[in-house]
Amino acid sequence: MDDYAFSKLRERYKKWTGNSFEDKDLISFGLVNEQGELTNAGALLADESPVLCSRLFCTRWNGLNKSGGTVDALDDAKYSGSVISLIENGEAFIKRNCKMKWRKTANSREDMPDGSIIQDRDPLMVPSTRRNPVLADVFNRLGYMERKGSGFGKIISGYEFQINYNESKRPSFRSDRYQFTVVMPNLNYDVPQDKLNIQILDLIRKDSKISTEKMAIALDVSSKTIKRHIKEMDNVRYIGRGFSGHWEIIETE
Repeated sequence: MDDYAFSKLRERYKKWTGNSFEDKDLISFGLVNEQGELTNAGALLADESPVLCSRLFCTRWNGLNKSGGTVDALDDAKYSGSVISLIENGEAFIKRNCKMKWRKTANSREDMPDGSIIQDRDPLMVPSTRRNPVLADVFNRLGYMERKGSGFGKIISGYEFQINYNESKRPSFRSDRYQFTVVMPNLNYDVPQDKLNIQILDLIRKDSKISTEKMAIALDVSSKTIKRHIKEMDNVRYIGRGFSGHWEIIETE
């Protein structure tokens, strides 16, 4: 054990709990045995992990099918070392490659982030099984995961909530005995660029009797602008007259 340091673990533990991580905690956490030898979990959490396959590969593809024309990959990186370093580097890679778009709602701004994909089985039906209970317990103590095993469902429901979601951009999961792969589709890929039209449709879906004046207030534009856009949209029509009428959206196949 003397040959390995756990500075990343100590730093995260201090940040999350406010307490210092002491050497005796290595045993209570199951990272070192009574003989002072690293366990499998300890080897994965050591700064210079001796586990050669403890690596993370990140790629941002140009398109949705790993073939986007002249340039296939927009960004690519490979990381190795402690799983805590892998998590931090993976998060940094995602943030570096996320172009956060947003839209206005009636009372606030709603972010429209880029997206994700993973596996052949139905993720919502996959039982939560911890291959390394010690590592799972440490991740829980460090605030990286919960004990309920609801991660797949949260990823999928987070996608389904977004305005640009469709089944072609559904997150999927894939794993084998050597690696676990997560592919995340860009929710903003191949989406019409006229944001105002999208926002108008979203407001109508939430309230089919909303007035153009209220749309204008919600979207911070003039009523004339709203009316002009609706006139140009061949999939929106107003049924009836005045306050008794309502909007109807003609959904395309």
